[in-house]
Amino acid sequence: MDISGTAAELEIDEEEYRSLLRLFTRTAANELVQIELAIRSADCVEVAHIAHSLKGASASLGLTEFFAIAESLDAAARTRVLSGADASIALLKREIDQISESIIVGGS
Repeated sequence: MDISGTAAELEIDEEEYRSLLRLFTRTAANELVQIELAIRSADCVEVAHIAHSLKGASASLGLTEFFAIAESLDAAARTRVLSGADASIALLKREIDQISESIIVGGS
């Protein structure tokens, strides 16, 4: 992940962007726990609501891969199809890990 480049594209200071990414990863991790609970109870409305929120937050931060996965999960939940949701959650968790790693190693 190119933190410096993305911060420049978003026209914000790199340290501010890192701070926003730290907040995003914490919040997203908590929201994924809530999505997992909603999936277990087959609550498509809640899955779609949280996925939509994650989609918007990731879009505003230029996290295109996270956005695409969240968008797919949102669409699936809106059509009441949760069969691939666990795989999407695993991919979103991996994205969070990669974002966190980028913050730590300086965005290389």
